[in-house]
Amino acid sequence: MDHRAQHEIPAEPIIPVDATGAGDTFAGILVAVLARSGPIDSRALLAATEAAAVTVSRPGTRSAFPTREEIQAILARYDLA
Repeated sequence: MDHRAQHEIPAEPIIPVDATGAGDTFAGILVAVLARSGPIDSRALLAATEAAAVTVSRPGTRSAFPTREEIQAILARYDLA
């Protein structure tokens, strides 16, 4: 992925409930992927977007974050587990 290029990642189709914590979830997934496997690519962005969508679809802050199992499933879908 060229760090100088723009990339458009589609949003997950969800019914938003509470956007609190979505950015934290998104950033957390990106940092985790970076720490585990190196450079950020479109798979990492897609996984982070999906995880943030989980957070937005639930009320609350910390209680809305995806569970460890949900995160593992998301990462596996993008071959990042």
